[in-house]
Amino acid sequence: MGGKPSRRETYDNTRDPPKPQNGAYSSQVPQASQQTSSTSLVISLAYPGLIAFQSGTCRATALLIRHRPLWDGIAAISIAMVIAGVFASFLFIGLVLADWLYFVRLTPDAIRYGCRVASSQDQWGVEAMGTVRACFDAEGLLRLPHGVARFYPDRAVIAIRPQYRLFSMGFRTAWPLKGLIHLSLGEQTLTALCVKRIPWSSALITLLWFATVLLGSLAFVVIYAEDGGFSSLQGTLLGIGLVAGATLVLITGLVTVILSYRLENGRLTKVYEELRETLERSPRC
Repeated sequence: MGGKPSRRETYDNTRDPPKPQNGAYSSQVPQASQQTSSTSLVISLAYPGLIAFQSGTCRATALLIRHRPLWDGIAAISIAMVIAGVFASFLFIGLVLADWLYFVRLTPDAIRYGCRVASSQDQWGVEAMGTVRACFDAEGLLRLPHGVARFYPDRAVIAIRPQYRLFSMGFRTAWPLKGLIHLSLGEQTLTALCVKRIPWSSALITLLWFATVLLGSLAFVVIYAEDGGFSSLQGTLLGIGLVAGATLVLITGLVTVILSYRLENGRLTKVYEELRETLERSPRC
């Protein structure tokens, strides 16, 4: 009958949707299955790596938690070593600066301070010690064009040093020189013995540097030879190259020290000659 659909027909229509036409349903089903299989493949490949990463992370975390007191101790020791190194660096710099500041003073207690490196003897055309005393002021100071001199009559000595300016155009080295002139009267001349000194810090640092390079190079050669380093041609060439490098470092350091000493000695000699000319030029200066 052509009336209202029965209840069973309504149920069947709602349960079974209409099939797509022209084979569309058959073409969508393989695409969905391919996407599902690709996703399964990616998960199957990545899942073991994720599990291994999670297990490694858990093990590292457990190791850190288990040895946390040890890591805390290592961190505390590292911080203490850094603080000690910074303190030692500041202390070393302070000692070097204090040594230099005390070295350049011309006070009675500082004129003999320093490491003696050389001496020279000369004859001045001065007949009496009073002539020398008259050339200095009441405090025993004498300003020279390139330095300063101080006379101690009771000790018969004159301390000299170049003039150190804060903003000087001249190059300053790590081996400054000062001189202490010992005076003794002769028959008609004045004998002057000039003793040259450098700061103790400069002398000790220089000696320590040369000793470290020399002893370190010798120790390396001995250990390298005992381990059979010179048994092959390649090892022999390598050893010769390293020894040549160490020798070059020593020669460079030695040349630097010699040139620096010649520079500072020239400055001190200039002050010495200016003092001598001043004393010999006029009997009463």
